[in-house]
Amino acid sequence: MVNGDGIAAGWLGHASFYDSNGEELFVRRMPTFFETFPVILVDKDGIVRADIPFRRAESKYSIEQVGVTVKFYGGELDGVSFSDPATVKKYARRAQLGEIFEFDRSTLQSDGVFRSSPRG
Repeated sequence: MVNGDGIAAGWLGHASFYDSNGEELFVRRMPTFFETFPVILVDKDGIVRADIPFRRAESKYSIEQVGVTVKFYGGELDGVSFSDPATVKKYARRAQLGEIFEFDRSTLQSDGVFRSSPRG
């Protein structure tokens, strides 16, 4: 973790995602054996409501089309809400791996590369 992420400097908060109707969406966690996995947001029943597609032309549920917003509870961004699609996508990608942290990469000269194993 030190080589890749760096030193954990702060917790941004718990990110909650909502569609344009106010329904809460949950980011589907990335399985550990995948290197790439599509970002999928599902509702409480497990139905896909939004995504970040690999190919834009095939998108039916893109974050822009659905109007997804993210709101933070606790942490450094407590109470802050974002509706800009680029910012929502950034936090959705980071939420795929669990809670969102800020890392200090400069102290240990970490490269920021995600590694699924400390050996690789």
